Amino acid sequence: MKIQPALLFTALFTLVLFSCSDNTKRVLIMASGKVSVNKNNITLKAGTTHTEEYITISDDNIQVNGPDGQQTIALSEGGGLYIVNLKNDTLVGSYQRVGTDDSQKKLSRAELKMQLDSLAELQLGKNVSPEKRNYWIPPYTAKKITENKLADIYGPFSSIPATLSPGKEYEIYKFYTNKGVNEIIEKLKPLAVEELTEQ
Repeated sequence: MKIQPALLFTALFTLVLFSCSDNTKRVLIMASGKVSVNKNNITLKAGTTHTEEYITISDDNIQVNGPDGQQTIALSEGGGLYIVNLKNDTLVGSYQRVGTDDSQKKLSRAELKMQLDSLAELQLGKNVSPEKRNYWIPPYTAKKITENKLADIYGPFSSIPATLSPGKEYEIYKFYTNKGVNEIIEKLKPLAVEELTEQ
């Protein structure tokens, strides 16, 4: 069967147009309690259990019905991968350089202190920018993390797998609650005071 050139051109043009205007959002909901999802409507039953659930929608907002009533949360930065924070604590996180050959580099005391200072600033929402790929997400807000809907996000109670290939670079983001960041800072503070020992 011979395909008409005009028909082929129209099909390709439609495909390119559809790709450019893809407004779908892959949304990771992080909540305290149980969530029920119906399209872009989320019902939250408050609790202490950390919950993570992915949904895919094309709407520019979600409606949340929870203990504090109904709220609308905007997803207005176009298609991509988002986090919606339905916890009572702020979520903070950043891109993690994982799987590169220099990913196991040892830190000096000065480098560790710099990282701890950066974490403390991140808790306050300071020095946050798309270029730095770091994020500060207060309760009941959403943030676009990346255009790449297939990127991996690890939440407060998940660890980045140790089995990743050291020669391949991944797009991975790790998030903590502010409370979790406080615990990390307190645990690592003594190491920033005395020089790390070589192993």
